[in-house]
Amino acid sequence: MLDQEFAIRWVRALRSGTYRQGTRYLRNVDDHYCCLGVAADLIDPEAWRKGLVWYDWGSSYGLLSVETETRIGLTAIGQRELAYMNDNGMTFAEIADQIERMAGIVPAEVGR
Repeated sequence: MLDQEFAIRWVRALRSGTYRQGTRYLRNVDDHYCCLGVAADLIDPEAWRKGLVWYDWGSSYGLLSVETETRIGLTAIGQRELAYMNDNGMTFAEIADQIERMAGIVPAEVGR
């Protein structure tokens, strides 16, 4: 199950307005983030390496590594579900709602 402590930080970041939403990459060179890129940035903001079109985060640019999935308790299916939502028009707020459901978080726990 998705780590609740991390999930709370993640949904707060998604709803904060700090990150501009993008698609297809964890983070593109215009500093637009996929919801998974926001998670990566929370884990290690120093791990980004700028490329021509996107940033690499560690060895990843489109999805999180299996190691990162395990670290935060995100399943491969869960990650792909969130990426699909992100790349098909769902807002960060809508994705945050799904992350809360995945982590079993009551919205009041994240200050909503």
